[in-house]
Amino acid sequence: MTTITYSSLPPVSLDFLLDFNSPMLALGGPIGTGKTFVSAMRVLMKAMHIKPMPDGVRRSKFIIVRKRYGDLEQSVVPIFSRICGPAFAMTGKRSPMLGRIRMDDGHGPIECELWLYAFETVADVEKIRSLAFTDGMIVEAQELDAPSMIVDIFKRCGRFPSPANADDQEDHEDNPMLEYTFPGGTRAFGRQLAMDFNFTSRRHWFHHFLVENNPVRADGTQRISVYEQPPTHIWVPGAAVDGYRVKGVQTTFKGESGAFIRNDEALHYIKQQGWSYWESIIEQSFGDDAKIQQDILAQFGDSGTGKPVYPGFLREWHVADKSIAYIPGLPVWVGVDNGLNNAWIFCQQDHRGQLLVIHEIVNVGDDAKSISNAISEDIHPYINNHLPQHKVVMVLDQAFWSREGGEGRTQVELLSNAGFHVEKCPFKFTSPIREATTDIIRSRRVTISPTCNRLIDALAGGFHYPLIKSLGTFSEVPNQTSEHS
Repeated sequence: MTTITYSSLPPVSLDFLLDFNSPMLALGGPIGTGKTFVSAMRVLMKAMHIKPMPDGVRRSKFIIVRKRYGDLEQSVVPIFSRICGPAFAMTGKRSPMLGRIRMDDGHGPIECELWLYAFETVADVEKIRSLAFTDGMIVEAQELDAPSMIVDIFKRCGRFPSPANADDQEDHEDNPMLEYTFPGGTRAFGRQLAMDFNFTSRRHWFHHFLVENNPVRADGTQRISVYEQPPTHIWVPGAAVDGYRVKGVQTTFKGESGAFIRNDEALHYIKQQGWSYWESIIEQSFGDDAKIQQDILAQFGDSGTGKPVYPGFLREWHVADKSIAYIPGLPVWVGVDNGLNNAWIFCQQDHRGQLLVIHEIVNVGDDAKSISNAISEDIHPYINNHLPQHKVVMVLDQAFWSREGGEGRTQVELLSNAGFHVEKCPFKFTSPIREATTDIIRSRRVTISPTCNRLIDALAGGFHYPLIKSLGTFSEVPNQTSEHS
């Protein structure tokens, strides 16, 4: 007889383990908190408590999916070996990898097949089109290429064991063989697909699938039941931790200084590795706010993973407490960018040499417009209302100096014909522009009005070097296609 010893599980993981009613369920949390282990425990529990076949054997067949075979070998297989010991063995290596759990727990024999598939593309799911499984388990579901893959995997569940008179097209929906009796007399019926996930950006298909396309129904249920472990750390801005000795990591996050404080509620989830594992991730991810938000705070990040172009920018250092007024008698310099987005930044330099960023006019997305329309609809009205007594100088990027601006004229011609004094930016290439900006930020020689929201968001990380996932490194060129570029 084989004896399985269950470790105590923290609350959210335990709720996920014992949910035998939701057709689809998902467990998310910070990275490295044992989510796949709990999913594997579910497989074993269901294999042990499924209704026996007429010969007394409890038979089941589970499909287990991850993006790559290497990850299945390195993470999933060792987990089943750890849980089941000698009762678990691998019988096949690839396409799929085949595993088997065989044991007698004192209530009769158990035979459970594990079909481990790596689905790198949507087309790979075709491999299981004619196969029948009891239940399914997806590891790191966000790594898959499309939501259709999850749906297709679910369609193959609930078909094994099949009754003698089963109709493959209909009866698997209410398969009488999928009956479970758990300790304490709890009974459950039907198929399930369980998945674990790490958090992604809000633009990722998985966020849409799990959140936006998963509303709460009138009865309080969802198409997919979502379980979320607590974050390992809580972000506390600097003002709240000044003068205190904190347990965690003091750093900057989204342009603010502060600290990631250890979250006592997460202690049960991290006891195997200790706090240092996650705190080293925070330190190594400095500047990559989206990664920290996803991997540590267990939230869907505000943007795709990237490293800020200006990591030295801090809101409390560089953003004024209230709107900045124009200084009478001093010229106003307007930085003009009419690339993918239409942006105008109004600045002055005070008598101390401090650069004051006072106002922004930005047209992006649905608000995008030509430079001529921006001049007539936005720029002229603003200058007439707010700067009638000021000298206004338009500073144009050299890259756009001779570029078509509409109406058969260059951008500089449109600005000059509109009555503006136009000067070239002294830098011809973007690298020295970024270097000069970095120097101004580092020396705190710029103060920005809090009303310049888009500029602040860009400096705080919206303008970033994207992560090249295949290489695990950041691009040497900033993302030039976002609204922050």
